This record gives sequence, structure tokens and C-alpha cells, in this order.
Amino acid sequence: MTRYLLLGSLLLVGCSDDSAPAADLGRTDVADSKPWPVCASVVVAFTGTVATVAKTPLGFTDAVRTTAVSGSFAYRPCLVDGAPADPKRGEYDHRGGGDFALTVGGKAITGSGNPVVTVEDLSPDTFRFRDGPQLLDKDSLLRQMKVDGVPAAGLNVSLAITDSSGAAFASDALPSSFPMLGIKSLPHTFWIEDSGGTLLLQLDSMTQK
Repeated sequence: MTRYLLLGSLLLVGCSDDSAPAADLGRTDVADSKPWPVCASVVVAFTGTVATVAKTPLGFTDAVRTTAVSGSFAYRPCLVDGAPADPKRGEYDHRGGGDFALTVGGKAITGSGNPVVTVEDLSPDTFRFRDGPQLLDKDSLLRQMKVDGVPAAGLNVSLAITDSSGAAFASDALPSSFPMLGIKSLPHTFWIEDSGGTLLLQLDSMTQK
């Protein structure tokens, strides 16, 4: 599309490609006109088990309890803090590079790639990874997750890991090396939820790829 702007007696002509996706890495996001930096993602693989089944999430019954799970999550450590006024809490709204994958009970769950990741340098320190539609989130459509490759409206994931010693984070920046790999000794809450119910997961290993 060609656009014209009359400034005084000078006619400016500009072109834009309306077909280009707004979420491309390195591009400017249409919604808020911020440049999204590009860098390699930090990828963390995990294993664990299903600890609790509330109702029938993903169509599962209580029979899936104690089933082994595996997967991974990722974040981009070069992102700029979206909450700079708080020096102890960094919020990082991804536009790609924040992949999530989980295999449980024969189903493959994948994230949108656009999670919200939070770093809390508060002693205790907490790392939070959230994907899927969020409450009061204007970008919920960007966070649609999938089950077996099919979009699943309302599906969301939340992972929170806490280090009570306060040694995990030196600031509220996203770490270039994930500091919470010793997951067996760290309190964490990890769940997958849809309109049918909630799967609560217990992790037993983490490895940075």
C-alpha cells in the first residue's frame, strides 16, 4: 500500500507491506511500535510426572495421574523489561522465541511462542512462565496454544519456580543461563489448564540445551 502525507508544501510518499506478520522477530510490533530484539533463545528441557488431575483436563481422567511427562520451554534473554519502574520485578512479553512443548498421556501440547516471562529478584527469587490467554490480556489471540497441532481455545500453562535462598537472580533481567536447574530441591507450581479442568505436574529434572 502506498501512503501520502502532505507536510507544508512537501509531499511524502511511503510504502508498507500490510501482508507482513506483525510478530516477526526484529520487526516493529504494530500494536505498540516497539522494536523486538533478536537473539538466541535459552531452551530448558524437563521431565516429571502428573501429580493431580482436577476434573477432565484435555479429556484426561484421574487414570493419567503418575504418568511421566517431558517437554521444554524457552525464552529470549535479550528482551527489554516491560515493567522498568520496578527494579526487582522484570516482565518480558515475548513475540516469538518463547516456545513451549509438553508430551503427556500420548498428547503433544505446544505453546504459542509468545509467553509472558517474569523474573522476581525478591529473596525469595521466582521465575514465572505463562502462555495461553491471560486475564485482561489485549494480546490473548497471539497466545493460542495447540494440542496435537490443533488450536485449543482457552488452553494455558503456568510454571513458577522459587529459590528461597535468593541466590538465583542478581537482578530482574532474564538470565542467559537458567539458574534453577536443580528443580528437585526447588518449590515449584506447574499446571496445564483448559475448560475441562487442570493437570498439576511435578518436575524431577531440568537441563539447559
